[in-house]
Amino acid sequence: CQTVWLVDFDDANTIRPVEGVPFSDGLVALAPHPFLPLVGMVSRNSSLVSLSNYLSRNITMQFDWKISQLNSLDFSPDGLLGMVASDTGVLVIWDM
Repeated sequence: CQTVWLVDFDDANTIRPVEGVPFSDGLVALAPHPFLPLVGMVSRNSSLVSLSNYLSRNITMQFDWKISQLNSLDFSPDGLLGMVASDTGVLVIWDM
C-alpha cells in the first residue's frame, strides 16, 4: 500500500487520499485512535510513525523513533498512549 484513502461514509462516492503520506516503500501498520480523529501509520523500512487527522486528511504529527524497522502500531483503549514495536523487539510507548 503506497496511498492511504479515506472514505466519507455519508457520501460513499467521496474517496480522498491522505495528503503528505510518506509511504513510497509501502504501509506496514495502520491503527485508528479510539477517540480522536487520528489514524496512525507506519511505513515499511522505517522508524517513522505518522498520525493523520482523518477529518482534514493531513499528517498532523510524526515521530521518528530512530530504532530499527517498525512492524506494529496501536493505541491504548483509553487513547492516552501510543505504542510501536520494532523487528528487533524494541517497544516504544509514548503519551498522546
